[in-house]
Amino acid sequence: MRVRDALTGLGDVPVSGLAQAEQALYSFTLLPRAIEALGGSAWAIEADPRESDALFDWSAAVAPRLWSLLSGHMKLSLAAIHRLGDGSAYQQKCLARLDTGVAAGVAMFTELGYGSDAFHLETTATWQPHSRTYRIDSPTAKSVKFMPNTAAGGVPKIVIVVARLIVEGRDEGVWPFLMELRTHDGLAAGVEMMTLPDTGYGLWMDHGMTRFDAAILPESALLCGDVAAFDSQGGFHCELTLGQRFARTTSPLHPARLSMGGAAVSAARAGLALTIPYASARMVGPGKTMISRDHIARKLVYAMSEAWAMTCLSTTARTQGRSGDEAEAALWGMLGKAITSHSAWEILEACRQACAAQGILRANYLVDYIAACQGLLTAEGATSALLGAAGRALQRRGRLLAGPSDSAGAQTWWQSLLTERERLLTIGIDVSGQPDNAAMELAAAVADRIAVDAMVSATESVSDPVAHQLLTDLAATFALRKVKKHALWFTANECISSSYAAVIDSELLTHQYGVEPHLRLLAKSFALPDSLPAPMAGDYVRWWIEFAGWSDRFGTPPAVPA
Repeated sequence: MRVRDALTGLGDVPVSGLAQAEQALYSFTLLPRAIEALGGSAWAIEADPRESDALFDWSAAVAPRLWSLLSGHMKLSLAAIHRLGDGSAYQQKCLARLDTGVAAGVAMFTELGYGSDAFHLETTATWQPHSRTYRIDSPTAKSVKFMPNTAAGGVPKIVIVVARLIVEGRDEGVWPFLMELRTHDGLAAGVEMMTLPDTGYGLWMDHGMTRFDAAILPESALLCGDVAAFDSQGGFHCELTLGQRFARTTSPLHPARLSMGGAAVSAARAGLALTIPYASARMVGPGKTMISRDHIARKLVYAMSEAWAMTCLSTTARTQGRSGDEAEAALWGMLGKAITSHSAWEILEACRQACAAQGILRANYLVDYIAACQGLLTAEGATSALLGAAGRALQRRGRLLAGPSDSAGAQTWWQSLLTERERLLTIGIDVSGQPDNAAMELAAAVADRIAVDAMVSATESVSDPVAHQLLTDLAATFALRKVKKHALWFTANECISSSYAAVIDSELLTHQYGVEPHLRLLAKSFALPDSLPAPMAGDYVRWWIEFAGWSDRFGTPPAVPA
């Protein structure tokens, strides 16, 4: 709540009439203010996982324009330098500026040609032994860096340029290089920048194309820690394979994915916390509210069960991803981000469509949440590719991915079905001849099972009988929707008989009815601050009349029912 209130105090309110470039410039003013409000040191925040999680999650809910900057600044720049660097004076100077937010951190992975396929990127960092420097170049049209948010003039940027190290004509693999890309005086020598056109979702990012032409970096710009070094004669020494070097370079992506996926779910929870009270107050006829319509109630119950499932999945992914080895962290990061970010976007779209005119107005935050989620879904290319990579890692693993704890009781029949689907997909029951789709199906099945197991585990920790039943209804609603979605597959693989269809629908409806009366309580539990200035958050009729300055025409409008 301390972090929530500090970020709410930033006043990041959706504003009309600003171009995307103007909004991008404004977003960078939020970064140092947020760091100052939370103690003045970005590294102190990042070093505390709970504080860092709270920063990511609450910024998504109450300061979306800040949220969009956090991954690049906190995880892919600040933490990457601490983790991969060697503490040189050059690195310490950059860290000091990032720590207060006077310079924003950005990671430059993606290129015009290979996109987010960093293993095949073409940007080069050529070692020059006579001067003990690197020359950074974009040698081909495909190699220009494409999409990192580096275009805004007047905003100091410290970036991690991911490039191919060339030593005496040899390709020494992909490494991260630290660069002061832009100061208040302008771009570094050897750097050209072109601002990209506006995005279709109104996202407030200063996306750009960057071309390097003999940009010079000092020897200590290479973030190699103690795994590589140049000798006094300029010779390069590293015992890691090219694959290991690449894995090390991309390792900061794992915690970034865990943080951003969980934050997307926080935005989804905020969307529900706005939508459900509005749907409970919005009249659709004499004595009828929007939420009294069964199709709206069902949509919101489904969205609520999805939000709770994704919260449990994200919490599990963060916990497990931080406690295992590098391979485990990579797997949890890929799986968690791919599933939670897409689910969060679907929840928010359901909220926006249900709220119609109110939902499409930026003043009610929903479209800003959606824009930020779209940015997250786009940040590493197609989300399906990330999901497929998680699935292939699971196939190589060949065993179940464990959650934080095992359930104490026997599995329900719907839990058992989801576990069996995961088992059959793991051993390769899918012989469709479509390996990418098979990998994605496996990854989604694993995420479904882990989410349900985590929900059931949470249910078992609750002693209050009403709360226990409500959490059971949420878990069952989520699980049964997944079973229904794959009913044909379960039938074809002799997991259920055709007569189960009626049972699935009947139980799903029962649990839906169990959740419906508690939707407002569940929405309130998400603790969205009362001070959030969204019309839907309170008496929306009065808000809009006062916005128009028409209170004297109508007097005080009657309060919308609470």
